Amino acid sequence: MVEVKVKLNFYQRNMRELVSLSHDPYRIVEGYLLRKKEKLLRDLSGIMPASSYLTGRSIKSGTLVRTLSAGVPQGSVLGPTLWNVLFDGVFSVALPEQTCLFGYADDIAVMVEGDNLDRLTDGANDALKALVEWLEDRHLDVAPEKSEAVMVKGPKNVPIRAHIEIKGRMIDIKKTVKYLVVIIDWQGYFGPHVRYVCHKASDRAASLSRLLPNIGGPSCEKRRIVMAVIHSIILYAASIWAGATAIKCYKNLLESTQRKGLLRVCCAYRTASTAAVQVITGVPPMDLLVTERAKLFNAAENREELSSKEARAQTLAEWERRWRAHEGTAQWTKRLITDLLPWIECKFRRTDYFLTQFLTGHGCFNTYLERIGKRANDLCDQCQAVDTPEHALFQCEQYEGDRVRVELELGQRLSAGSVLRVMIESQQNWNMVHNWVRAVLSRKVSLDRVRGGR
Repeated sequence: MVEVKVKLNFYQRNMRELVSLSHDPYRIVEGYLLRKKEKLLRDLSGIMPASSYLTGRSIKSGTLVRTLSAGVPQGSVLGPTLWNVLFDGVFSVALPEQTCLFGYADDIAVMVEGDNLDRLTDGANDALKALVEWLEDRHLDVAPEKSEAVMVKGPKNVPIRAHIEIKGRMIDIKKTVKYLVVIIDWQGYFGPHVRYVCHKASDRAASLSRLLPNIGGPSCEKRRIVMAVIHSIILYAASIWAGATAIKCYKNLLESTQRKGLLRVCCAYRTASTAAVQVITGVPPMDLLVTERAKLFNAAENREELSSKEARAQTLAEWERRWRAHEGTAQWTKRLITDLLPWIECKFRRTDYFLTQFLTGHGCFNTYLERIGKRANDLCDQCQAVDTPEHALFQCEQYEGDRVRVELELGQRLSAGSVLRVMIESQQNWNMVHNWVRAVLSRKVSLDRVRGGR
């Protein structure tokens, strides 16, 4: 399918039109690639599959065997390049003024501008007619029924009755069209695209999350596959729609989608704050990742020097600024992890169900259990002090033996202000503190269950 997108301007509006071509993209006109072979090899020098793809190939269906003399590799890396060769001539088609033509593989975009509806309509129809003629000369049939149009950034109350047609068929003007997997809307804010990718990423994350129980299950590294899936879906073409992150509702939607994956990665309760799980997993906020992609793209477009490391350093600096200014939720996490950079750069940083409870304060602590209605009060069952994460790990007499033992092994005292600094000093320190936290909290969970506290 070849898609052609036409953009029209009416009262500073933009119209984009998609024209679908009905042909099997992998059965190109017989002999065409053979006739283009010399140019193909010149454009694809060093790529051997280009010269040998049609040599000695056949297809078998039952007892019928047919020799292949045309086609492109379906689903291959080479496929889009072969399409570029096939459609290379379309960019030499004579088009009206104020008309631009873009293309990638078998997707072609034509954008037309004008200062009134009649001029826009004439320009669009002339451009489409020239394009259709070029395609039909190469035995590619246009499918008007699959064609769409959208106006971008136009007045809300001005009806559009543009008489645009392809092969005698009128083209509908819609509010959104999908082009190269990006949804373009009439307002130009890319809000529908953000909603689309977030919904898609949430569905994929939910499917994977069923395989990731909080207790047990895959390791922290394997759990990060969830975030890789979410990021790959959301960050596609992020440089195009990065401006949508300036709108609060879309920024919140991106953050909410990312949060679903982060909870599975670090085995956190759903009540844990987004800011906390972002820091614990070392994953920057979604809007900062989108902005980072846009910076890299714009730098490349403007021939500016900006490496991926420099862009990530800028992202981390902004994240650090936000974290220091963060108020309200995640204050216990913020007290433990004051500086982001040392924590994020720790190569042996691993979390699990119990360590995340300690880092978030959302777990088997009576202050938390009382807040969610699981306990009648927030007092420690052993010493009647307020049972906070700090009390349980650093003050409670019930677990003093475990604490003294790990402090002797480390050669220093532990406190809420120093425990994370000690952990990231070495792999050995991390393992000792991690094992201590896991032992204390697992015992605490067992005792609470015996007492009927949960």
